[in-house]
Amino acid sequence: MPLPSFTVTGNLFDITGDIVASELYEFPPTTLRFVFTPNLSNINDVVEYGGNLYRVRPVYAGIEDDGTIVHASTVNGQVVTNGDSVQLLAEDTGLSVSGLMWRATLEAPTNSGTLWREVTSWWFYAAADGVTVDLPTVEPAILGDSPRIVTGSILGGDVTFVNQDGTELLPITIPAGTLVFVDNGDSTWSVG
Repeated sequence: MPLPSFTVTGNLFDITGDIVASELYEFPPTTLRFVFTPNLSNINDVVEYGGNLYRVRPVYAGIEDDGTIVHASTVNGQVVTNGDSVQLLAEDTGLSVSGLMWRATLEAPTNSGTLWREVTSWWFYAAADGVTVDLPTVEPAILGDSPRIVTGSILGGDVTFVNQDGTELLPITIPAGTLVFVDNGDSTWSVG
């Protein structure tokens, strides 16, 4: 039984402000890589599907000379693409887990060439089996069910934050001499 999977497509370019033939020039950052990591914890890093157990490992992708994101590996600190599409484990009712998400992390090599640093990352929900997801337009996942902090106020040495649902968090006492900036939620900032 084949594993449920979905395809990730897309292109990535750097814009450096260079002009070629009177037009802004874009070029593919072929030294960068994507790492796609599932949201499985150490306890659930083995999933069951079709009577078998599977470890869901990170999947690597590189950028081709035309900017296309393709499956890759890293050999001696260099990204080696193979031209294959990026395939990730899909959300499927036959899996022993649900709510599968993938973290897309764009990484750049450090000066040593053997270590990598994160450039940016975001989470997205795993698609259904057979679906193609365009990475530049995929909707990022909203993590957690907790409300987001939208405003705050400074009173004396305390900072109080207010969630988008209007609930107020317990005040936080800020040590003397600490400069605090709080977004008032109306395009102004309080400083204390």
